[in-house]
Amino acid sequence: MATTDGMVAAIARINGGRLARRNLADFATTRLDVVSPWDF
Repeated sequence: MATTDGMVAAIARINGGRLARRNLADFATTRLDVVSPWDF
């Protein structure tokens, strides 16, 4: 995971947010609710 992706994941985790990202595989181990914005 890139540093910037780690920062985004940390912010989402601390604030209890859902994450909308294109690269779902990079966030698979974060235990966050990750959705792809292209799936809508």
